[in-house]
Amino acid sequence: MRKTMALAAAILLSGCLGSLPDHGGGGSGAAGGSGGGSGNGTGGPDVPTGCGKQTFPIMASKVSPNIMMAVDESGSMKEQISGSTNSKWTTLVGAVNDLFMKYSGSAQWGLSVFPHTPADSCSAGQVDIAVAGGTTPAILTKLNGMNDNNIGGNTPTNQTLQAFLGSAAGLADTTHTNYVLLMTDGQPNCGGDAKAVAATVAALYAQTPSVRTFVVGIGDGASSDPNALNSWADAGHTARAGATKYYQVNTAADLANAFSDIVNGVASCTYQLTMKPADASLIVAYIGGNAVPQDSANGTTYDPGSNSLIFHGASCDQIKSGAATSLDIVYGCPAGPIGRPVQSSDAQ
Repeated sequence: MRKTMALAAAILLSGCLGSLPDHGGGGSGAAGGSGGGSGNGTGGPDVPTGCGKQTFPIMASKVSPNIMMAVDESGSMKEQISGSTNSKWTTLVGAVNDLFMKYSGSAQWGLSVFPHTPADSCSAGQVDIAVAGGTTPAILTKLNGMNDNNIGGNTPTNQTLQAFLGSAAGLADTTHTNYVLLMTDGQPNCGGDAKAVAATVAALYAQTPSVRTFVVGIGDGASSDPNALNSWADAGHTARAGATKYYQVNTAADLANAFSDIVNGVASCTYQLTMKPADASLIVAYIGGNAVPQDSANGTTYDPGSNSLIFHGASCDQIKSGAATSLDIVYGCPAGPIGRPVQSSDAQ
């Protein structure tokens, strides 16, 4: 007989709550759902001694994100990508087709291609398909109908991103985390330089609800000024650890890996809270009873714009692979090992 532990997100708000009414303990949550308690056998974690006199559950749920794809179709995308006889454009479209085969149900998708009209080389990309459920067939129809013979123009990156501000793109959604996936092979022009792009990316993050921007640089043209793309990743709060903070892809395999890393990560490792913590530094996550550091490489970060806790690197891998036997997120308690009682739903 083999006993397995159900992965549950037990979210506790505890300590420093003297002015709040006593809400009592909670109970255990379903996988990726919510729960609470104080380690009294009801399924909640054992809160460290002296952590607080009151606990009450708040809800947290694994988030299926909104992702708006901003795709560069400028003339340089006709150039051959390294290690292949295909152009950067053909490679990108193939990678998007593969992405949707694997992850179409892991997010709500939207699309904007820039420039909007190749004949008008600086025409800003528009919201071709707003973010929503069930949009992948329309997105693939749009992209698969474009090829090296009918793409072209310049790179109005900033003007295109400005179209996502507000609600037109479907990103003004408080029930999901919101992202832009910017894919480009060159530096912006058409009156919007790299600093202007960074400012617009920062404005997207600052709006309510917050929109974070992933940056994918395709081929050598994008790496001609890596500091610019790094600044966009910083402004979009998606910077990777190391010197290259965005996703630099030089081959078809690089592009596929970048898509997988981005989409699989945000779809599996983001948990949205329904109650905002007064002090995010007091959030402590536990995987299998072991504290996870607040760290953008292999731990957690809190995104105040979407009120979400995001797991990164090794901690995200534990959740995605199923290696995590339990997941607890505790507010107001010092970090330290906690035990988790056997869940009532554990299979025998």
